[in-house]
Amino acid sequence: MRIGREQRSRKPTPKNISLSASKFIGLIFVLDDEEKYRSVLRLKKQLESQGKRVKVIAYVPTREVPDYYMAQLQMDIFSKKAVNFLGIPTNEFARDFVKQQFDLLIDLSLSEHLPLYYVAGFGNAILRAGKYRPHMLSVYDFMIKASDQMSFDDFIAAMMEYLALLNTSKT
Repeated sequence: MRIGREQRSRKPTPKNISLSASKFIGLIFVLDDEEKYRSVLRLKKQLESQGKRVKVIAYVPTREVPDYYMAQLQMDIFSKKAVNFLGIPTNEFARDFVKQQFDLLIDLSLSEHLPLYYVAGFGNAILRAGKYRPHMLSVYDFMIKASDQMSFDDFIAAMMEYLALLNTSKT
């Protein structure tokens, strides 16, 4: 996998950052139903109310953009239509997202989608977090296991809880 090869050639970031110390957070997820969309919007607003800048990008695994997204436009999305045959996003939103320097990049996807692996793997962040996947060990700095029965909202809650527990002090 290209992402794994690229990650092995990068030098590890010696710095960690906690959720509370993060000022700029990137969120990525699969937009495949309206409830997930609303859950991520709630998380975005919650983080922004804590004084954090939040940028969200979603992958739509179909060729069409859902109607409920069109009503609000509070995040960038790319669909299957904007992905090349290697699974690499080709639109400007995804390229800009990858170039951003985040304190924390959180992959909220519970299902497997190569375009999101690309965004997570090449995204610029001090700390990258996501669901535990053995093939993503070289990409994520922090992972949590999620059972198949875990809901999207429960995964978000668990991720935020564990990221809040990270301690970056040098005591």
